[in-house]
Amino acid sequence: MMFRKYLSHALVILSSMFVVFFALDIRNPAMAWIDNRITKTLLIIFAISTMTLAINTLKGVRRIEHRQAERFTEQQRSAKTEPSGNLRNRHSTDVPQSQSRLQVRAYR
Repeated sequence: MMFRKYLSHALVILSSMFVVFFALDIRNPAMAWIDNRITKTLLIIFAISTMTLAINTLKGVRRIEHRQAERFTEQQRSAKTEPSGNLRNRHSTDVPQSQSRLQVRAYR
């Protein structure tokens, strides 16, 4: 998941750079960033689709992280309300309350 997150951020940055290069090439053709019209069209389509894919991936990653955080807080609440001897509803992914959020991600 971390690879997808970092790759998505890199793709957003790179595709934004190509959109800027495309705009510069239109505004100042003497710089000749991109010479072929077909290449320009394919480049802008690639940049926009990559940016869209990366943003959607980042939304999915955030949604997953949010759900994990909600589950963890829910498990903490249920652990506080349960008597200490009752372990029937505990799952194998339960983490002791003393661990921080970063340690929880490493634990799972």
